[in-house]
Amino acid sequence: MADRKTPPPLPRPESRGIIINGQRSLNAAFMSGARFDRRRPRIASLPDIIDARLRAPDWSRVWNRDFTTFSTEFVGLSRQGNLVVAVAHDLGPLVDRAEELAPGDPEIDADCRLEQQDFLNLIDGLYGEVAVIDLKEYRRRYRLPFQEPLSLEQAVEDPLALARLGPKAAAYLIRQLEISQKRVRESGHCAFSNRCVLKLTDAADFNYCWTEDAPMPVGHFLDISTLYSERHCHWDGDDIHESCLTEIGCRANGGEARVIGMRGNGELTRIHPGEELLLPGLARHWRQLARPNNGPPAPFLRLYSLACHDGLWFTQHSRPGQIWEDGEPEFPIEEISEPSRMILRVPIHDGEPEPVISHGLVAKLAPPWFNAYHVPEEPWKIWKGDVPTHLAARIDLYRVSVWTGCRLPPLTELRADFDLLLSLTD
Repeated sequence: MADRKTPPPLPRPESRGIIINGQRSLNAAFMSGARFDRRRPRIASLPDIIDARLRAPDWSRVWNRDFTTFSTEFVGLSRQGNLVVAVAHDLGPLVDRAEELAPGDPEIDADCRLEQQDFLNLIDGLYGEVAVIDLKEYRRRYRLPFQEPLSLEQAVEDPLALARLGPKAAAYLIRQLEISQKRVRESGHCAFSNRCVLKLTDAADFNYCWTEDAPMPVGHFLDISTLYSERHCHWDGDDIHESCLTEIGCRANGGEARVIGMRGNGELTRIHPGEELLLPGLARHWRQLARPNNGPPAPFLRLYSLACHDGLWFTQHSRPGQIWEDGEPEFPIEEISEPSRMILRVPIHDGEPEPVISHGLVAKLAPPWFNAYHVPEEPWKIWKGDVPTHLAARIDLYRVSVWTGCRLPPLTELRADFDLLLSLTD
């Protein structure tokens, strides 16, 4: 009888992620991330990011970026009247709201209060598996809860740390300690005898230590920080330590957000930098980004605003804002002359708003034989004693020839083309 061969194990399902960066709000970040996989939209939760960090070197982007996640945390009263914290990953009332977002909806992190029955349904497990922790008991664990860094030994026994990090918490914390000690040792700043790895924080708008008369139940999305260095005291004395920490806490309401959109149903194994490759690597891949200019040629302007990316010159899409900030590239420059420098000065009048050096002002003062300019540095103030008298800026003037055969679309279009972004490499 022939020996039976054991079949090879089936490959474990994997997911691929893409960083959704610099979105103006959490709503925009969630909706953009959901478009990455329209069949089953997913945003990375805290355990997803822990999976990715465990697979990645500590210099990679996933270790060195802050992320808002599809993990949520709620504070409220249980059926018995106990003050509890509930941690949920990729499920719950806030995740349900996020999955139904539409343009024009109120910001999802502006008001995260719940109905009491929704909170009870959550802690009863009707949404799925959640971790529930008695908050009053938890606060007794530390002298300064939600402020002091936790050592490895503390963190692996901390119920809130384990709930937030998920099933691979211990492996992550051990890896975090290895990275912390390596980085502190390489810095040469001080001894690395302490073993701090983690900092747990509460919400900027909801202090977990002062919950009396606070509106409850309330929830927040959870953020995970980049690795960062902190010099601090600790519970074991007044000595100053230096540690490389991860901070996990509730997202502060409002502002820009960075998330990871996901494709697939398994562990998050690969993360593409996404739009982070658009401008920093423009010299390598601008031809991939350019579109044929089948419409009218580049509009004739008295004066083009220029931006230089890795030695390549482009005109810029018109935009509001300060002229010295490089904008979005549009048409490539075929020929460019040597620069002629002009120092522009605008008087500052006491009691009036600070002046702005505008494109119109530069166009008005530039000699007519130049048709382009670049502002290589921020303006500065000229002082007379303690009083600023002028705002000054260096303007480099050029004569250029614009190539109109192709153009780069606005970044909003490029960010939405995920297949194009995935084709870019570091």
